[in-house]
Amino acid sequence: MKPKIIRILYWIFTILFAGFMIFSAIPDVAVTEPPIDLMHDSLGYPVYIICFIGIAKLLGAIAILIPGLARIKS
Repeated sequence: MKPKIIRILYWIFTILFAGFMIFSAIPDVAVTEPPIDLMHDSLGYPVYIICFIGIAKLLGAIAILIPGLARIKS
């Protein structure tokens, strides 16, 4: 494949992955019922850690989208 096509496919899949991370982090940051039911009741995580996990997901999605942060991505 040509380098331009590879670069376009890279950014398409990177944006899709970051979008999934962002949309899965929103309920965690807002601390709504579904994350509490799943993470606290089923998995046994403390309730206070759910918000921190959501913030980590958001920061990870931002780090993936910024092109100059190669060290943070790995």
